Amino acid sequence: MRLVRSASISIALLSLAALAACNDSVCDEIETQIGDICVPSAIAANSEAIIDVRESCGSICAQAPSCTAVILDGAIQLTMREDQCSTTVASCIATQCNHNVASCALPLLGIGDYPVIVSGNGPSAILRVRATGTSGCHLPQFPDAGTPDAGD
Repeated sequence: MRLVRSASISIALLSLAALAACNDSVCDEIETQIGDICVPSAIAANSEAIIDVRESCGSICAQAPSCTAVILDGAIQLTMREDQCSTTVASCIATQCNHNVASCALPLLGIGDYPVIVSGNGPSAILRVRATGTSGCHLPQFPDAGTPDAGD
């Protein structure tokens, strides 16, 4: 029993060391391209609403992305940002892309139709705001926290 416990503790410590090494690297906050947005058929006017966005191709070693929504010239501008870290830890250096989801809290909106503009060359849409509607829209998470299966 003691050997199993020691092996489990050793594995846990090695995992924490690898994670710490990734987190100890130099990180820069960058804008990441949005690959997908979830827009409901209509959201309720003058109420708190959240929509999800998925990054197009985020770094495997990046921190979870965040999303900001602002009104600019009558349109909703969505920006996705993440901390990308430089590191020498092999587990953090990969050519795969993460496709993590972040939630965007929308500003209070009056009744109307609002163009949704994303940073970069990502998708755009029209957000309809009505007297009644939903409080938002959520994208599904991939089962391995961001990287799509080969069959997707």
